[in-house]
Amino acid sequence: MKPTFTEMEAFRVALNSEKNNTLKYTGLLFIIKALSAAMQQFPRFNSSLSSDGQSLIFKKYLNIGIAVDTPNGLVVPVVRDVPNKSIKQLALEIGEKSEKARAGKLTAAEMQGGLYEYFEFGRHWW
Repeated sequence: MKPTFTEMEAFRVALNSEKNNTLKYTGLLFIIKALSAAMQQFPRFNSSLSSDGQSLIFKKYLNIGIAVDTPNGLVVPVVRDVPNKSIKQLALEIGEKSEKARAGKLTAAEMQGGLYEYFEFGRHWW
């Protein structure tokens, strides 16, 4: 049996309420883990078009960009090697990259190499 969103949300709430927890567990973490699993199952989604447009280049890595709202607009830091990271590792990394993004301290290298970008529709689209 596969977990439901209700079960995922209950698990997320439980993680956030653990004693001595300093991380912020959001639904985004579970979404990018599910996205990475789907991209592994369907490798065409983890590919790019060759420069001549004639073939697909299948990637051996899975990096996902996460849009972060900053005072200067959206920036997209890249989380590398998502399938091999735990929810806790992702929470830590996304938290750190989000803070750096809002402070304007991301490097160009931290915003390159994403194969898929995830963002939530919000005030930027309405």
